[in-house]
Amino acid sequence: MGLGGGIRYGWAAIKVTESGGTATINIKKWAYDDSGAAIRVGDTGAVSADLPAELTMLNLLGLGAVGLAAFRRRRDKLLAETETA
Repeated sequence: MGLGGGIRYGWAAIKVTESGGTATINIKKWAYDDSGAAIRVGDTGAVSADLPAELTMLNLLGLGAVGLAAFRRRRDKLLAETETA
């Protein structure tokens, strides 16, 4: 089952935690709509339990990339501050 064309909207509330150099991403809430109508963050009226596996995997990979980028930026900033101190 492919993703097809068209506009899709969605949101996710995530929590990123770091412990011992390992980042963990937890998805607290999420919603998705493929009708082309925009949804607001926090609106869970369009949650669908039968999402295609490819879409779910792409969302998780995207959220993981965002979390990893944030973790690396924070780590690099802390390293730069300790080197200049």
